[in-house]
Amino acid sequence: KYNPSALSAVIKDAFEFVKEDGTRTLLVMEGGRLQKTTGSGTFTQITSGLTSTENMEFATARDRAYLVNGAEAKSTNGTDIRNMGLLPPNATSMTATPAAGAGLSVGTYFYAVSFLYDGFQESSISAQTVTATTSGGNLQVNLASIPTGGTGVTARKIYRNIVASGSAASKFLVTTINDNSTTTYSDNIADASLGSEALTDVLPLLFSGTFILPKYVLYYANRMWAANIPGGRDQLYASDQLNPDQVRELN
Repeated sequence: KYNPSALSAVIKDAFEFVKEDGTRTLLVMEGGRLQKTTGSGTFTQITSGLTSTENMEFATARDRAYLVNGAEAKSTNGTDIRNMGLLPPNATSMTATPAAGAGLSVGTYFYAVSFLYDGFQESSISAQTVTATTSGGNLQVNLASIPTGGTGVTARKIYRNIVASGSAASKFLVTTINDNSTTTYSDNIADASLGSEALTDVLPLLFSGTFILPKYVLYYANRMWAANIPGGRDQLYASDQLNPDQVRELN
């Protein structure tokens, strides 16, 4: 037998997780626990507390294994574990304060933040916005308490409105903070130098909660496909290309 030390429960599912560099890991489900082994004859627990009565379906995409069973949906790189989907930031505590400086115009600025997961998948911007009104020589805005994210978040993106438009509805990229720790930023970027428009239609918890909990997933044609979803069992959801967690509301 492979493992001299028996697992605590009967193995219910097994899956070979192969990364892009060829690294192979055997994942097994037993007693609500996700275990892994790489050929040593021993298993290491990745997580516990999963539903033990449902069979788990697996798919591999972008060096993560995705596992769903209709009751929960997770992904793992073999070490961490997180919900499928792209949870946006909660920017309730973020502040924006006008400060002495130059670069901005006089007007009211509305700021929001998105999370970048795994270095390539972006969430929708935060539902919360913070505002600052510039005047006179105070043509810079200092942001503080910029939200940080959980497992998988590698960067944050700051967005704001074009003040000359007089509208706060559309927001455009100010900067990317390439870490998950910095909580301050000083904005003196002119409207003309802003980047791309923010995403607002990425499902915040793609495969958790009551909206989408698929029973089957498949990574095909560089998209993650999800099926057998409560309330929409006759529908198939597909992610954006090469972004397995990034699914739009209108899909």
